[in-house]
Amino acid sequence: MVALMSPPLSSPVAPSDELAAADTGASFSQLIRNITRQGAIVLLTRGAAILLGFAVTICVARALGPAGLGRFKLGSVVVTLITTICVLGLDRALLRYIPMLETRGGAGIRRLLLRSGSVVFGLSLLFGGLLVVAAPLIADRYFHSPEMTGVLRMFSIQIPALALVRFLAGAATAAKRIDFSSKITNVFSPALFLLLVPLIALAYPGVFGVITARSFSQFAAVIWLVLFLARRYQRVQEQSQVDIGTFKSYLKLSIPLFFIVAGYQLLGQTDTMVLGYFVSEKEVGIYSVAAKVSAFVLIGPDILLPIVAPLFSELNEKRDRASLEALFTTMTKWFCYSALIIFACMAILRVEILHVFGNAFTAGTTVLLIVATGQLANALTGPTGALLTMTGKQKLEVRNVACLVLINLLLNLWWVPRMGKSGAALSTAVSIALINVIKLVQVYQIYGFRAYSLRLVKGLMAIGAAAFVGYLLRDVLFKVGCGPYTIMPAAAFGFIITAAIVFWLFGLEKEDRMAFVALRRR
Repeated sequence: MVALMSPPLSSPVAPSDELAAADTGASFSQLIRNITRQGAIVLLTRGAAILLGFAVTICVARALGPAGLGRFKLGSVVVTLITTICVLGLDRALLRYIPMLETRGGAGIRRLLLRSGSVVFGLSLLFGGLLVVAAPLIADRYFHSPEMTGVLRMFSIQIPALALVRFLAGAATAAKRIDFSSKITNVFSPALFLLLVPLIALAYPGVFGVITARSFSQFAAVIWLVLFLARRYQRVQEQSQVDIGTFKSYLKLSIPLFFIVAGYQLLGQTDTMVLGYFVSEKEVGIYSVAAKVSAFVLIGPDILLPIVAPLFSELNEKRDRASLEALFTTMTKWFCYSALIIFACMAILRVEILHVFGNAFTAGTTVLLIVATGQLANALTGPTGALLTMTGKQKLEVRNVACLVLINLLLNLWWVPRMGKSGAALSTAVSIALINVIKLVQVYQIYGFRAYSLRLVKGLMAIGAAAFVGYLLRDVLFKVGCGPYTIMPAAAFGFIITAAIVFWLFGLEKEDRMAFVALRRR
């Protein structure tokens, strides 16, 4: 699948083909500029979210300890899975339907949001009540911990807020305002959570105070997102209501998307749920911190996927295959570079990173490395899942996700009883890597898109040289007795400077230069 040959440069091109190629090139350049500008904002908000996320996790980990953090994490997993059922994939379906409705004039968007939002809210109230009733059974029969009853009942309050945040953030993203939704979900809500934790802890110390603070921050995010969408899609702009056929087709699309999202949620939570059955809450707490840190390998895809997913749908609707392929290959390259940079830093500094959360959490270094390797495989294969889903191949993606969940569950049940948290990490990494390679093959077979080219070698060499320098700096500083707070910034700075110099020496590709120009103008 590596592109070893380029099209002949001397092939004759008709004048009309030249004009079409010029139009396609201009259109793609505009796409890159728009993606970069929105991506810059999302990068800043994600950067703030990373800092806030680390601050929150450190605060909660040090306040609750591994066992308390384990109970909080198990409750979060249950609520997250229930929320996925409540949302029903309606947020993901908006990524395809709002751009389609805007292309046709924009009529019916407000009505669509009101109908689908009501469904989400109603289901969240229903399942929140069911969790209150079922909490003792889940705590005693599955988690073998009576203390989890109160934790689960407290978490049930958060279900309506969390479901609406996911749905409304999906609506803002579909409206091509990922920058705004990112500010709310990645900056405002975590910052408010961090502010409320110590305040509420005075009245409700321990896990209950943390859950209360999280619930308040989510409800505040809901209010802000509702106000934004109400202003963007004002009633006066509605020319006609969404017709029954459109709403039915929207719901029909949401069902396979629900199974896709639910599958990925199960993938992300199966390891924790299986660990909660077989090992202690302390082990779950250590694993949860390592898994959270490893997720930073996907920062690049997390930033770019919500931006490019509606564009995949729009380009497919316009039958612009050339721009679709160019966008896919460019995003794959950027996914690879961002993931490799973060993975290399994480692998070199894994002990120092986990030490920040407390000495007890350094026992998760092996888990961190294994899960991060699986996330790296996820990023290296590019936006294959989004491409399949946004271009009408969502049923194929449903089968992919079903296979992924099944493989992950079987591997967890096999390895966790034998290897504990390392078995859970290995199960996740192997299943992620396997299914993403399969999706890459499917994209090539269906569309003929080649994800890679020899141009990637320059980036790989730059990142490899930077990793070597970072490792040497870390080794030297460790041997002379420097602490983690000295080693991390010094090694990371050496890594970044080396990577930047080598990239500059090799030269940037055309689309990379366009992105940097857009960033400077931004």
